Amino acid sequence: MFWNRLKSLHSIGASLTGITFMTILTTTHIRGLENRLKRHRAYTDIDLVSRVSQACFQWLTTNYPDTRAWRVVCGQGFNACDGLQIACYATLSGLSVELVVMTDWSKHENPVMRQLWQQCLDVGLKPNVYHTDYQHSSCDLIIDALLGIGFQGRLTQPYVVMIQQLLPADSTCPITAIDVPSGLEADTGAYDQLGVKATDTLTIFSKKPGLLGYYGRQAAGDVHVLLANELEPFLTDEEQPLQYHSAPFFSQARSMTSHKNLFGRIVFIGSFYGYPGAISLAAKAAARMGCGSIQIITHQGSNAAILRAYPSFILTDIMDQERVLSALDDCDTIVIGPGLEPCDMTLMALKLVLKTHKCCIIDAGCLRMLGAVESLLHSRCIYTPHPGEAAAMLGTSDSIKVVHRLNAMSKLTERYPGVCVLKGCMTLIGQSNQQTWLSPYGHHAMSVAGMGDLLTGIIAMFVSHNRDVGQLISWVSEAVSYHGVVGENAMKQHGIGLMPEDMLNHLILKQVGSS
Repeated sequence: MFWNRLKSLHSIGASLTGITFMTILTTTHIRGLENRLKRHRAYTDIDLVSRVSQACFQWLTTNYPDTRAWRVVCGQGFNACDGLQIACYATLSGLSVELVVMTDWSKHENPVMRQLWQQCLDVGLKPNVYHTDYQHSSCDLIIDALLGIGFQGRLTQPYVVMIQQLLPADSTCPITAIDVPSGLEADTGAYDQLGVKATDTLTIFSKKPGLLGYYGRQAAGDVHVLLANELEPFLTDEEQPLQYHSAPFFSQARSMTSHKNLFGRIVFIGSFYGYPGAISLAAKAAARMGCGSIQIITHQGSNAAILRAYPSFILTDIMDQERVLSALDDCDTIVIGPGLEPCDMTLMALKLVLKTHKCCIIDAGCLRMLGAVESLLHSRCIYTPHPGEAAAMLGTSDSIKVVHRLNAMSKLTERYPGVCVLKGCMTLIGQSNQQTWLSPYGHHAMSVAGMGDLLTGIIAMFVSHNRDVGQLISWVSEAVSYHGVVGENAMKQHGIGLMPEDMLNHLILKQVGSS
């Protein structure tokens, strides 16, 4: 069963790297599994709301035992149902509850919402319908049940005003969000800066991708997963929840008697006709992370620019076939693509690389030529497309949109052997018949030319050190996450205007073990 495979992967990964693995579910996963749960246990919608609300209420009373006055803020969807039910439990427990709702549910077309509204009245709790002149009471705990996992786009003005008045960012009392903070997209991590900034977030069944992103981590506060095992029995082999890891990014300490060939021998092929910075950045990233031997194969027209910047790199002319073949034979990992455009010379080089059957990272211009070498592709290939290149790999002219990324990843891994890295906000890492990984790290300041070249070099260094093909996707995922974490750290120093070169001095792996 899939879940057993997942548990096995957890234990293997943890023993290798000390990484903490976590499975996360998208909104599509959640809704499908909730329906399966209701059918299996004969739950009504009210039963499910009660189950979730009970778990939230228990957490709140356990973690905020001294609070006596709660403000519960509800919107118009199912997230608000949880809020109403929590307010009822609090009232029955003798707490003072101020329940504020966006609209009157007493005549709502959904019977569940009408029933919950009446339930509030039955326990002596009258909901307050919000208006701009509303005067709220003082409280010592605020609960955000305004918007849930269905939110997308920008907050409309009524919600902005409601948040500013009832869920203010400068609140002196804690704010607990139910499932996700209002204003955060659960799947993409996009966040309206006028949204809720919570102290805690009680997310149901599983963490959502958006909670892991840069803005999600800022808005959600401390995230706690409730009912984490509730949906486990209903996952099938066909469903592939996402997975991510948080890692300390360690490397093994080096022996005093070590030599360069122990720490990776990587060949970088690129920048044939201009763009010498692309292949240089990729190689410099690997060098900064401790690669023992780096050789760049390029066109002689790029040699002078690369040598001036990086005199320690070995340069080989792509036209010198004997030296090219010797370099490919001696290395353990190959990078091809940075600074390349589709052309006959690029195609020739790509064929040579693939015929070695060594681990190779295929990037940039080479990704648009995979159709010509499809029969040579193998399980040691790693592809690093941005959305436009991914579309070309799938034979479509439209760039892959954020909402279609999971579907695109599924198609990519079906077609191409090896590991695929679909770059962008919430980078996905996938492989046929393997768990799909997600890297929540990174910042929009990294949206500049050259960041992909840096990522390619980092991936090369990670897989050069760890050449177990069975764990390839795990190492690639760790490399992608490391790139994002480094970018976030560099952004704090450099801000908007961050350049790839700025990140080079941040590429430092902590060493563990004795020397």
